[in-house]
Amino acid sequence: GIDSLIMADLQSAIATALDLGCIYGDGTSGALLGLNNITGKNAITYTDASPTVAEFYPKLMDAVQQINSNRYAGPDLILMHPRRAAWLFSAVGSDSRPIVLPTAGVPSNAMGTGPVTGYGLPVVADANISTTGGAGSNEDSVFVVRRADMLLFESAGAPSMVRMDQTLGGQLTVKLVAYQYAAAVFGRYPAAISKVSGTGLVAPSF
Repeated sequence: GIDSLIMADLQSAIATALDLGCIYGDGTSGALLGLNNITGKNAITYTDASPTVAEFYPKLMDAVQQINSNRYAGPDLILMHPRRAAWLFSAVGSDSRPIVLPTAGVPSNAMGTGPVTGYGLPVVADANISTTGGAGSNEDSVFVVRRADMLLFESAGAPSMVRMDQTLGGQLTVKLVAYQYAAAVFGRYPAAISKVSGTGLVAPSF
């Protein structure tokens, strides 16, 4: 039964590599062309020597409205590093209540929700987001996208696995190989992608 455990690990590794390609792939040598390298996307710069959630929030909303304004359709997903999501969720107002609620329900602060026009969006915390950007190599970034415009084609079913018992049979070794085919088309509507970056997104303190 060890094969199933190894296959699960390989599937996870493939998913991680595919996710990384969808964000940072450069489109060369058969690689995916990821969100970060799509030309013509909306670029929002957050410059701040002492960043706060309250100061970052307008930049995030600018990223949302630029998609609404330039694509003529609303975004429906925010993608950020786990440390950025935790920074947002850890912030509290002067009344010691959370500014952004980490769970759904009746809000205690209006900042954590939004109407159906695209300003109250789900957030995916993705550790593949780079934390080494900027001049100080310590900045992450935030992507806002309209998923309907992000096309990802994957080979049907789970990743395929090949078991080769005889490749290194003389060493009593079995080789397992997992693979999957994928293609990404994220540049059809560059205006459906916004990227927030800048010195305001340096490593947060908790």
